[in-house]
Amino acid sequence: MARRISTKWTFFFKYIFPVTILTIFTIQTGLMYCCPDEVRLRGHIDILEVRQGFALALLFAAGFLYWSCMRLKRVRIAGHELLVSNYLKEIHVPLSQVEKISGSDSWLGSGHLKIHFSQPTEFGRSIVFMPTERWFPCYFTEHPVVAELEELVQTARKKRVSR
Repeated sequence: MARRISTKWTFFFKYIFPVTILTIFTIQTGLMYCCPDEVRLRGHIDILEVRQGFALALLFAAGFLYWSCMRLKRVRIAGHELLVSNYLKEIHVPLSQVEKISGSDSWLGSGHLKIHFSQPTEFGRSIVFMPTERWFPCYFTEHPVVAELEELVQTARKKRVSR
């Protein structure tokens, strides 16, 4: 039986939240381009400058949302394997291939953890996920799932070496 170690909100943060925010930003930016060029806001702000600002904000939002949300994966543990999914495809990665686990909590919430692999996978040499929620988050401290994963990785490596 596979046990989830990524938040149950992964799908929301990977797909729904970014699409909603980008849709709103795109509509707002599009509306700016519907205004006549002669319009001045508050009498002195040129609409061309506002359009450029909205377009720049849209690009920044897209980059930030890709970096913080769209890269997220759903991660589960089953025996001595990680089951990693982007909701379209799921791959199995032996825990013995985990090279390093990095990341930390942040003031934004669960934070992100990054698992680095010794071998390339279909999702690359590393994956990013948001760990399960804590009841009492201790910000700027290591999430308990990091220690748990490191222990499982050590156990998997010992079993691989003893074969």
